[in-house]
Amino acid sequence: EGRLLASGGADGDMRLWDLERGGMVRSYHGHRGRIFNVAFSPDGDRLYSGGVDGVLRIWSTHAHKLLSEFKVGDARIRRFVLYPSGRRMAVALNRGGAGIWQKKDNTWAFERWQYRDKRITNPGIAVAANAGLFLATNRYAGTTLRDLHTGNTIRNLPGIWANGLAVSPDGKTVAMTLTKGRLEVRNSTDLALRHAVNLGMPGHNVAFAPNGETVWATGGDRTVRGYKTSDGFP
Repeated sequence: EGRLLASGGADGDMRLWDLERGGMVRSYHGHRGRIFNVAFSPDGDRLYSGGVDGVLRIWSTHAHKLLSEFKVGDARIRRFVLYPSGRRMAVALNRGGAGIWQKKDNTWAFERWQYRDKRITNPGIAVAANAGLFLATNRYAGTTLRDLHTGNTIRNLPGIWANGLAVSPDGKTVAMTLTKGRLEVRNSTDLALRHAVNLGMPGHNVAFAPNGETVWATGGDRTVRGYKTSDGFP
């Protein structure tokens, strides 16, 4: 419902925050090394986390305990995202590419690789009800946005190095955080720029609120900031 916020830290801990009352609700321990990505299940009953140890962990938001974990690959889990159904998951690996996992009973089984390229250093990945995107960042060529399901290139963005990618719930808007310290909001169809926000530091993760009206971004100062999707104002 948009009341709780989850964050992953360089210390390997995941933290749950109450946005209405303020303050931390709970911390979760288990990762060995930095956590790059966290996400709620569509029903809010579970929290997913992944990072440098290559293990994806699943936690209960009610019992506040670890439910299960599985090794995704030999590379770092840079980004992952759950499909709206909660039955499939797309995972982006540092120097690996993008793959799809499918939920079977209470376990997750590997389905297929969608894109493989070990030159990718900061991959991003995002899905919405009618859109699936994979952000392939190459430190030499810049950024390429691909259709996650077909692998086709949507647009090349030379000279732009992106860290984070998110698609709004309706699939019409894309948000990207850039290493040069900007948050950019673009159309999902042609990637036309709507507006940009100066973060003042390299951007890291980015996510939309459930209603799509707010986009949340993190930077190098470990602060989460919210901006209006319509105009970029805090």
